[in-house]
Amino acid sequence: MSHLKVLALAPYPEDAASTRFRIAQFMPLLDERGIKCELKPFIDSALFKQLYRKDRLGRNAIGLSRAAAARCIDLLSVGRWDVVFVQREAALVGPPLFERLISGWFNKPIVLDLDDPLWVQYTSPVYGRLASHVRCLNKTSELIRRATHVVCGNSLIAEHVTAAGGRATVLPTIVDTEKFSPNPQAHSDAPPTIGWIGTHTTLPYLEAIAPALEELATRYRFKLKVVGGGRGLNLRGVEIEELGWSLDREVEDFRSLDIGLYPLADDEWSRGKSGFKAVQYLSCGVPFIASPVGVVSELARESGGGLVARSHQEWLAALECLLGDAALRQSMGQAGRRFALSRYSLTAQAVQLSEILFAAAVKTRTAAALTVHG
Repeated sequence: MSHLKVLALAPYPEDAASTRFRIAQFMPLLDERGIKCELKPFIDSALFKQLYRKDRLGRNAIGLSRAAAARCIDLLSVGRWDVVFVQREAALVGPPLFERLISGWFNKPIVLDLDDPLWVQYTSPVYGRLASHVRCLNKTSELIRRATHVVCGNSLIAEHVTAAGGRATVLPTIVDTEKFSPNPQAHSDAPPTIGWIGTHTTLPYLEAIAPALEELATRYRFKLKVVGGGRGLNLRGVEIEELGWSLDREVEDFRSLDIGLYPLADDEWSRGKSGFKAVQYLSCGVPFIASPVGVVSELARESGGGLVARSHQEWLAALECLLGDAALRQSMGQAGRRFALSRYSLTAQAVQLSEILFAAAVKTRTAAALTVHG
């Protein structure tokens, strides 16, 4: 078997789902197929944890400057790699200077990974529109042009890449279904747990359905588990358990739920997302209720493990439907788990990714040989 050396650049450390599930979890499997991959995130875990704290803006600016300097040092070793895998972007801020050097000066093939529609204007809850300007939204188009191949989280992203002249392959964000699996213990006689797991950026989606949860609490007893919201949530009459997100507790948090929530805004950003939270719910056998946006609608319908709701009344009806019928929750959870087992295979996806990486290297070597022998 031929061997390939791949440098993987990502904006975030493995604490971030995009880094963890789009590249890090595949590295052992790629190694088995002769691909030695080294992951170098732009920022470290310490900076990642404080990146969106308003009281750390000054320190974050210093941290980002140091990260940029460290990325310059990373480039010194680019010559010894066969392929550079860029998850989203090599640097969290600024234009694609590093990618220009990699593909231009060093003449190394770039395989770009896009799991979100990064070309869409986004307003950060902390930094506002400044975040989009600092990130340089238009750099995604240039990265697509520079990439030998673009790995896409869903078909909508792939369509955008193809329209921009890039070569695209859809590889959805998936989990290891041996780790993300149903709770082996039957739920107790305690009130059902309705849960939401996200970040401070997606908490407004949960707050948008707060009236339905408050009305539900007047008719049913349940606990609302909120993980990763980053700020206190106060809903009238609702028993709430709030926890910070923890990598060590990630799987257990999903397993602890009787019903999962996946509210989204119906906008261009959400329509381009890959529905990863639905994948996690399905793998853990947790029936979920989601906004009918993008690929999430397809996952709910095709799996049989989810319901969709748009309006206040639809959310309330769906919640009542699942909360009042334990047998339905169980059957939907089982259907979702079967769907996950049939669709999500780390091994199969690692094979596809390895073929893309090998092909990128071969294409560049062939082009170089033709140039030499002209």
